[in-house]
Amino acid sequence: PGSTSRSATYPDRVPRPADVRPPSRATTLLLAVLGGLVTDAAFPQRGWWPAAMVGVALLALALRRDSARWSFLVGATWGLSFFLVHIWWANEAVGVVPWLALSTAQAIAIGLFAVTWAWIRRIPVVERWPWLTALTFGLAWTTWEILRSAGPFGGFPWGKLAFSQTEAPLLRLAAVGGTTLVSTLVAVLGLVLATAWWSLRR
Repeated sequence: PGSTSRSATYPDRVPRPADVRPPSRATTLLLAVLGGLVTDAAFPQRGWWPAAMVGVALLALALRRDSARWSFLVGATWGLSFFLVHIWWANEAVGVVPWLALSTAQAIAIGLFAVTWAWIRRIPVVERWPWLTALTFGLAWTTWEILRSAGPFGGFPWGKLAFSQTEAPLLRLAAVGGTTLVSTLVAVLGLVLATAWWSLRR
């Protein structure tokens, strides 16, 4: 009886409202596809720079499920929907196979970012402080952005979030921290936007 009372009074973890009902798997995939397409609209060809934050927010919402394996699939889906459109020129320049290979390699990097985020966000101190949650999300994104810029195929820097901000106020910060700082801030703002959306739905 004593242990039952203690368990009832001091639960190991009180689930947050946003965690009680994660989106369905079909919804996460839909959000991922939409997020990738929206993010592409932020880049210079269209130049709708706020779309980068919205696209990242859609990815963050899609990653609300706890499974690291499913997070990889969601991240890779976002990556494919983004890169297949974003580097369409590669299809015309070098052919279908290299275009698909490069898009897939970059999508895998996004999938690995999603796995990294699925692990990091479980750390109690990260989960407890919203500002730290947003910061670690941004740093995890930029880390994988740097890694995919280094390899494979000699690295591929296309699609950095910073490159979507050529007409945005954030571009001024490139003089301070380069594309790394700008990309990190775009990712942070995307997570903040996703968090605000979940808060409004409570």
